[in-house]
Amino acid sequence: MNKTITILISILLVFGSCREQTPETSLPFINLSELSYSDDEILLSDFAEDVSYFPLETNDSSLISEIHDAVIIDSAIVVFDYYLNTVQLFSLRGEFIKSLSDHKKVAPDSSHIHQVIYDSVSRQLLLYTNGLMIHQYSQNGEYIQSRKFSNVIPFYIYPVEKKFLLYFPYPRSLAFDNYSFAISNSALEITDRFAYRDVTWKPAENDMVFYPNYYYFYDTLCFWNRYCDTVFGFIENQIVPRFVIANSKLQTARQNYYQIKHGITDVGFMLYRIHETGKLMFLESVMNKSRCHLIFNKNNKTAINIKNPNSIAPYAIMDDIRGGYPFWPDRTTKDYMLMFISAEKLVKYLSWLKGENVNENVPDCRLMNVLSKITIQDNPVIIRIKLKK
Repeated sequence: MNKTITILISILLVFGSCREQTPETSLPFINLSELSYSDDEILLSDFAEDVSYFPLETNDSSLISEIHDAVIIDSAIVVFDYYLNTVQLFSLRGEFIKSLSDHKKVAPDSSHIHQVIYDSVSRQLLLYTNGLMIHQYSQNGEYIQSRKFSNVIPFYIYPVEKKFLLYFPYPRSLAFDNYSFAISNSALEITDRFAYRDVTWKPAENDMVFYPNYYYFYDTLCFWNRYCDTVFGFIENQIVPRFVIANSKLQTARQNYYQIKHGITDVGFMLYRIHETGKLMFLESVMNKSRCHLIFNKNNKTAINIKNPNSIAPYAIMDDIRGGYPFWPDRTTKDYMLMFISAEKLVKYLSWLKGENVNENVPDCRLMNVLSKITIQDNPVIIRIKLKK
């Protein structure tokens, strides 16, 4: 008996010494309250090399209330309107081609579109709808087939590294304490499944988890988790924490979420969207109940609080390339950033230019010719910038 106890104590001592010798790894930490804020002006040419405008044809068949997401592929523009529950296909000139609706005839009970995915490998458009259905279309908008998930209920599907990453909370209850992911070679057939447990946060019982805000940083799929103020990247088939963004002098995003949920309106700081290039991070937030756009320079660790003199779009970056509407990204891909802007805002912008008698940073002739044809009743416009290498 004494010998057994001695062996157990020895094992415990060995494990204890191993833990002490293991160095603690810490993530890069961006504390917004301790940054040095620069008064330098940032211009679009600092990180972009070209700007393109895509006005979308407006007719009774192509009406768009708001662009929820858009993808510009080889020969077409795909626009997803969540509120009207439509996916429209336009040419690169903005001419309306067709609406992707054939799947509604095949599966009328699964017509509510949850997500639109472009599979660059098969060159297909995938519509993920209620009823756990995936509807496949060619990139020209031709209907191929509809298939159904079995045994899994993913919340979101992301194309990454010529595969797919399926995301859904696990276990399926109101108290979420895990992420569950699946890696698949197709959007339906799971080839490898793994769970990632994030020990830095644990929502209170009966609180719903936020869907992750995501973006692409080069080829890396990144998630922003507002519960733990952490950005995760999908790297070599693993979900890896990349860095933490917090504000020590104000409250964390998670605390603010609970305040809002329970009716407390005195909110300090909440970051809710991130975009990233090789040098810059675009941070969209609410600070002391005021909208706030920050650009963080990853090289010199300084930040710029975006507040340009343009009263029409004060929280965006002046376009010194073509003199167009001030830019702030809505979607980030490997080489491009997209902005979705309503026709009403563009019309007001042109009126503002004329009323203010602005002589600098006005649209060039080619762009002015495009903008002058837009009316307030027209569909939204997509602005695409090409990022510098």
